[in-house]
Amino acid sequence: MFPYSKAVAPALQSHLESQTAYFNDISKSLFETIQNLSQVNMQLVQTMIEECNHCAQHVLSTDHPAPLIDAVASRASPASEKLRAYHQQLSRLAADSQVAIARISEEHAPKTSSTAQKLAEDVTRTAAEETQRSMEKQQETMRSFTNSFAQHSNDKDNGRAGASLQGAREGNIQGGIPENPPAKPK
Repeated sequence: MFPYSKAVAPALQSHLESQTAYFNDISKSLFETIQNLSQVNMQLVQTMIEECNHCAQHVLSTDHPAPLIDAVASRASPASEKLRAYHQQLSRLAADSQVAIARISEEHAPKTSSTAQKLAEDVTRTAAEETQRSMEKQQETMRSFTNSFAQHSNDKDNGRAGASLQGAREGNIQGGIPENPPAKPK
């Protein structure tokens, strides 16, 4: 069929192939039905044209109006029979089409459902793996952020401790206001 890249999962490839086969068979069946419908319609039109032609020849060949009405009435019965036959052909064609579609669906349903199940399992497994990787990456990011924050905080605390000790020498612990202020000159 078509070459797939290596990035396409085998379960997806299998499911797409089974879906494509199913839709191809359905399309083929529907096109055959449409072709048969066209043939039936062509037969009806051809028959109706022939009937009209015979009726027109008979009407043109009569000189009196009484046989004219009889000729038209005599052609109405075969035309209605042909319409009934056409209706029966359409009904048979519709029934055959439904049977063909049901048969195709029955043929493809097991494979399509199994490939869909495998695809769903593959997607679920891949999603779980991706979620796990994402969580691990997020946790690692949080750890590195926490570590850098803790490192920065420790560096600040060490800087404050030095400043506090320096302030204690000059005054109180809070930042350099001496406990015994120098005397103001008078």
